Amino acid sequence: TKEFLLHINVSPWQLNEFDFHTRVLNLINKFGVNTEQICLEITESAMKDINDSFYNNINFLRRNGIKISLDDFGSGLADLKKLYKVRPDSIKIDSEFTSGIFDETNRVVCFISSLAREENMPVIAEGVETERQARELQKLGFSHVQGYLYQKPLPFSEWHIDSKPKKRK
Repeated sequence: TKEFLLHINVSPWQLNEFDFHTRVLNLINKFGVNTEQICLEITESAMKDINDSFYNNINFLRRNGIKISLDDFGSGLADLKKLYKVRPDSIKIDSEFTSGIFDETNRVVCFISSLAREENMPVIAEGVETERQARELQKLGFSHVQGYLYQKPLPFSEWHIDSKPKKRK
């Protein structure tokens, strides 16, 4: 089986439910998926209304091999205290910053990239549509990018484990 990492968006109300981790692990067991191949994505703005169950769920899931990614970073509250407490395995910079990489948002992108590197946390740039953007992001230290330049979203019925992006760098 080819290795892959499946990113799944989850809402804050799901993570605030005390038994969310149990339901996730039951589904993973039911379908025979390796927990190391799952990454749950939480939007940064969703972190404003979290409770103790949120942290308990994240910690339990992480102990069982599931990764956590903070999505749309920079578009919400940028609460660094919560970022430190959640300690995501990766952060994804909002596409608005990627689209403005050559002008006003460049400093913000550099700051986020630098912060992530200090914490040994991969940072992913969303919304990459041109080779020029990809090259600039690589110069800024990004090891991961996603966007239409590489692959447009696919309906689940067309997705295959051996699906490959149209371009690889």
